[in-house]
Amino acid sequence: MKNENFIFSQTHINRIRSLNHKLKTEEERIRPFAMQLIDSLKKQVQEKQIDDFNIQQHLSFFSNNTACNKRHGVEEGDPFSEEKGFLLFGEQTEDMFYSDNWNELPKGHTLADELFCYSMHCLVFHGSLTWQDIIDIDEVWIELKVDYQFISIH
Repeated sequence: MKNENFIFSQTHINRIRSLNHKLKTEEERIRPFAMQLIDSLKKQVQEKQIDDFNIQQHLSFFSNNTACNKRHGVEEGDPFSEEKGFLLFGEQTEDMFYSDNWNELPKGHTLADELFCYSMHCLVFHGSLTWQDIIDIDEVWIELKVDYQFISIH
């Protein structure tokens, strides 16, 4: 578990709650756009404008905290961490995926009763960041990157 000895002050808890809320809000905002994008790309395939496509999702985390940036060897303005390769906005992703509680913290943990969105789940349970790093996040970029694929066969 990340930083088992980390002390969760009320300020820390509030920052984690705020980050989780902002991530959930962005998931809800981006999802309809992502579905529209997929429909548009599928139409381009049908119309033979492109042969195929791939969509990747990246999360980049930024901090204005000098100590955090120093810990990660980055300059302010550069992301101190990135998560790539998880599928948040997939065509087959069900609605409940966005409303489920993804918090896996054990009972008795300070944050056990918090409802985590999937992005927060990935950050806490699959990422390499410590609780201090998570507290230090000031900005998150969620990027959808499209690869347009053109296939040429001899």
